Amino acid sequence: MKNKLKTIMHSKLTKVIITGVAIGSVGIGSTYAWWTAESEATYTVKTGKMSVKTDFTNIENQTEYEPGLNVEGDGIITNTGSVDALVKISDNSQIKFSRDENGDVIASEARVFEPADKEAIQMQITPQIDESIDDAFWFQGKNGDLYALMIPGSELVANIQQDFLGDQMDNHYMAAVVNTKLKANATQAIEEAVLSNFDESMNDLVPYEESSDVKTFSTSDYASRAMDFLHKVMEKQ
Repeated sequence: MKNKLKTIMHSKLTKVIITGVAIGSVGIGSTYAWWTAESEATYTVKTGKMSVKTDFTNIENQTEYEPGLNVEGDGIITNTGSVDALVKISDNSQIKFSRDENGDVIASEARVFEPADKEAIQMQITPQIDESIDDAFWFQGKNGDLYALMIPGSELVANIQQDFLGDQMDNHYMAAVVNTKLKANATQAIEEAVLSNFDESMNDLVPYEESSDVKTFSTSDYASRAMDFLHKVMEKQ
């Protein structure tokens, strides 16, 4: 009887222990739906476009040019991009010879364009100052280089005269083809970009005005407005 009671008690105790373990397991394995929240703000930045365009007006294709003559017309520079630009203006004219330095004819398939000798073919670039323009101005750098500071959509004009110097053009130049090229290198109107691309500081730029070696039509009022414009562009940085 005692053994039977002992067996029954042991069985009940086992069930209680098993039940307790089961309850404990339920407690350990349960999860709660904790409240959470999150937020995300987005600021979209669209990059702009750097682009400039150069055109010539009043210059027609000419033939039979000879030493002592010149080509003249207007070069138009336009900021066709969407960001402010500092544009360096220079001569990039090229020539294709039909005769070698001895005056002998070069085979047509061997003729190629090369940089024009600036001692023989000289380009003068003279900015045209329009007092009514307030969105682009002419400047000079520390070494006398010519620059145009332009906001998107603005336009500037420079007079271009290319002289063919007779004392430098021998028989080597007969029947040559000259491409008059106005080069416009543009970079962002930001100090770091100007230093990197032109080795120039925007703080060193001065309004284009009369000097001993550069012809100009600028006025003191133009210079004042140009500096105000420069400062406003630099304040955007």
